[in-house]
Amino acid sequence: MPYVQQTLTGKYAQAQASKSSPWDPCMAEIAHKVSTLELVATKFTDPGPDWTEWRAYADDGTLLKTRRVDGY
Repeated sequence: MPYVQQTLTGKYAQAQASKSSPWDPCMAEIAHKVSTLELVATKFTDPGPDWTEWRAYADDGTLLKTRRVDGY
């Protein structure tokens, strides 16, 4: 079961969305539209493979983009 590990909003969400590395969202092309950015992940104790996912949302709550990375 995934859990929200971190939530960023406003300029902090846009700045993080712009970052590009193996662990970052890599969403520079839509960063200016991002209102909320969530970092969601499984826990070590969850069954199945572990993963981490960035979820970018617009002001109206529309999911703009996700980026999933296997592991942590």
